[in-house]
Amino acid sequence: VAAGATADQMTAAISTLLDPNAPPTFNSIMAILAVVALANTALFGGFVAIAALVNRRKLKSYITAAPRFRWNMLWAGLLLFVLLLGPVIWLEVVLNDHEVAMPILTLAQTTPQRITYFLVALVALLFAAGVEELLCRGWLLKQTAAWSRNFWVLAIVNGVIFSALHFPDTDPNAFIGRALMAVGFCYMALRTGGIEFATGAHTANNLLLILFVQTPPMSPAPPEPLSAQSNISTLVAFAAMELAEQQLHHALRLRH
Repeated sequence: VAAGATADQMTAAISTLLDPNAPPTFNSIMAILAVVALANTALFGGFVAIAALVNRRKLKSYITAAPRFRWNMLWAGLLLFVLLLGPVIWLEVVLNDHEVAMPILTLAQTTPQRITYFLVALVALLFAAGVEELLCRGWLLKQTAAWSRNFWVLAIVNGVIFSALHFPDTDPNAFIGRALMAVGFCYMALRTGGIEFATGAHTANNLLLILFVQTPPMSPAPPEPLSAQSNISTLVAFAAMELAEQQLHHALRLRH
């Protein structure tokens, strides 16, 4: 619009973004990240804000039980998950014999572009993951807890709904992987009394994929056959993450 594009040109640009076969470029990925962040914030954040108004609750009650938002928990979750998941992703790539062209190196050609790519991805994915956590581990977890206090009931319901929200991605491996992640995020939210730590871990997972594994398509790739091996990295990463979270939680309790 700012460049004076016509309606036909804008339609063509949108079609390119929606085409999973179109070769990604630095500018197209920046646009996709912005769209994802804005769409998630408007849809999921708006839904929870309206739910808070309808139920006459403060929006903060869906975010944390602490007196204020704990940024230290968010950054701790992000850093720990980067350190733990990074080697696991690398190992999975090696075991599956994948040829991975890291987007931050192939799409961004100069140092300023790579810094921009990282910062835009970090901010966009922080917003996108944050509102997904607000919806699923904030609002939804409270709703299901009114019916059951059994952790596995809460986690499985949350995991299935969280994974289904990523429709039209129908790949069974991706569905199971997202559901397993949601179970871990539920555990983190219940253990820490808020979504901050889970938001950091969620952001880190998406950030590692966007920077080093794959670019974000607006349309899902064709589904692949079900494979148990494809979700081993998720299980290993979350087992390590839960241990790290327990140690951090214990350390914070001792500190206070």
